[in-house]
Amino acid sequence: MVKTMRTREKLIESGICLFSREGYRSTSTREVEKHAGVKRSLVSYHFKNKEEFWRICITALFSRFTEQFLSHHTSSALTDSQERLSILVSKFIQTSSVIPEVGQILADESRQKTWRLQWIVQNYYKDFFWTIEQVYLQRRRRNQFSKVSLSQFYYLLISSMNIYSQSIAHEMITGKDPHQENSIRAFSSLLINCLESTD
Repeated sequence: MVKTMRTREKLIESGICLFSREGYRSTSTREVEKHAGVKRSLVSYHFKNKEEFWRICITALFSRFTEQFLSHHTSSALTDSQERLSILVSKFIQTSSVIPEVGQILADESRQKTWRLQWIVQNYYKDFFWTIEQVYLQRRRRNQFSKVSLSQFYYLLISSMNIYSQSIAHEMITGKDPHQENSIRAFSSLLINCLESTD
C-alpha cells in the first residue's frame, strides 16, 4: 500500500512538471512514467485516463498554491485597506515565485477555450477572483482605486506571475534570478506603489 501511494505521488509530481513545462497535448502518459522512473502503464493503472490524471495533477498543484497563499493572507482580520492590499500583493508574488507552475499552466491553457480552461475557471479562478474583489471593493468604499476597474486590478495582479513562469527568459535577458528574495521584495513594492498611485 505504501509503495502504491508513493508511486501515485511520483506520477502526480511528474505530471505537474511536464504539464506545466510541455503542455497537455505535448505530454504523453509514457513520458510521465519515464520522468517518474516507473514502469509502463502505471498511469492507466492508477488513473482512469489522461483527462482524469490531468485534473488530479492540477488539483494538487492549485491546492498547493491556494494553501500557501491563503495561509499568509489573513484579510478577514485586517481592517486597514492599505495593509490588506500590501499583504495580498506581497504574498501572491511570493507564492507565484515558489510555485511558478501555476502561472505556466494558466498561460498555456488560457490561449484556447477548452474543457481544461473551463474546469480551471470553475474550480479555481472564481474563488480567487472573489478574494481579489473583496480587497478591491474595500478600497473603492474608501474612495480609492477610482481610476482602476476590478478587471484591470485582477489582471494586473495575475500578470505578475509571468516574471516567474518565464524566469528562464528573464534571467537570460537581465542576468538576474527573479526568485531571489531581494528581487521578490522589490517587485512586490513596485506593484504595490503602482496600485496605490492610482487612488
